[in-house]
Parts: sequence; structure tokens; C-alpha cells
Amino acid sequence: MTENTPLWAIEEGSSSQSQIPRPPVEKRRNVSLACIECRQKRIKCSGTTPCANCTAKGCQCFYGSDRRRKAHSIESSMLHQALLYTVVKLRSGNPDTVRSFVLQIRALQSARDGTSFLLSESRQDDQAV
Repeated sequence: MTENTPLWAIEEGSSSQSQIPRPPVEKRRNVSLACIECRQKRIKCSGTTPCANCTAKGCQCFYGSDRRRKAHSIESSMLHQALLYTVVKLRSGNPDTVRSFVLQIRALQSARDGTSFLLSESRQDDQAV
């Protein structure tokens, strides 16, 4: 093979590189929550306790709470409560109560208004009990 030989002209298997075994490639693992130290330094965290970076540097490794997940969890819980309230209200058996409740929901302008309405109704009902 000469220096001027184009790459497309080299036959497979004739190159010395094809005979060199390649180490297996490890798939990169995504960590959902980095430790405080890695987050501050904006470096990849291994997600272990202690993480590889903190072990190498000899610093304390601790994980804080993820505020985004906590807020999402609270919102999800509140929506679940509103949904349960709606089901109970619709299954109440009193046709006038159900009709009035459905008309109130239909009169709302948006889904966000509906969510607010159901949350406030479920809170009022909880306070009355």
C-alpha cells in the first residue's frame, strides 16, 4: 500500500487496523440526579454514593432534592385528588347535583380553568367534611 492509495481502494481485511481487537464500548449511563459538587462544577456525575469525581478529589459527596420533581409530584397529587373528587361527585346518585356539577364544568373557558375549579371544589369539600 502506498501513501497515495485512496481509502476506497483499500480492500477490507488487508489493513493492519482490522486485525487489532477493539475493546468493547461501554454504553454511557445517564444519571437523573447529579451530586451537589458535580452540579456546581458542571461535570458528569457517576450517580453512585460517593460518586467517582468526589472519590477522586476526596471531597464530601451528597445529593440534594430535585425541586422540579418534587413540584411535579405535588401537582400530580393535587390533580389526582381533583380527579377522585370528580368521580365521587358524579357517582353521588343525586341527578340534580350531577347535572349542576356538569353544567358548571361545561361553563368553564379552558382546561386550566377546569383544573382550578376542580381543585378548589375538592378543597372546599374536604374542609366541609
